[in-house]
Amino acid sequence: GDIVEIRWKKDTIYIAGDGDKPELAEWIISVKKLKDGSVSTFRKNYKKQLKYNWSEENNYSQSYLDKLYLIVEYYIANSQNQRLKSFIASKEQLEYSIEERTRDEREYTVIGIANIFEHRVNTIQWLYYEHNDLNKLFEYDLPNDKLIEFE
Repeated sequence: GDIVEIRWKKDTIYIAGDGDKPELAEWIISVKKLKDGSVSTFRKNYKKQLKYNWSEENNYSQSYLDKLYLIVEYYIANSQNQRLKSFIASKEQLEYSIEERTRDEREYTVIGIANIFEHRVNTIQWLYYEHNDLNKLFEYDLPNDKLIEFE
């Protein structure tokens, strides 16, 4: 979500294995950040790492855990959830749990964003991540028992 200025230069490149055929291409010569996006602003203001946990039976790769971290960070930075915003404003430690669930015959990674206070888990929001080709994120609407796509 950061806004950047990119300067390009047109130049000739030669395609290897194609008879060294020349072709026009653009090269990036500089990138300058103009404005922070929502995630960068969140990181600067919150200044804490999000903590997470999962069951040992789910053998997640480190790259998948890293991907989920970025997804949760993006959600938190862009969420309109007032309870979540209040926890961020007071800089309370946020944590999330990761588990697998099937809902309506679809597989999801379910993420529970919470604050832990005096050994009690206060779940703020449940997220469902559909990790197939679509990579969609949904907020769980508890009163209506439905998923709402987060954009």
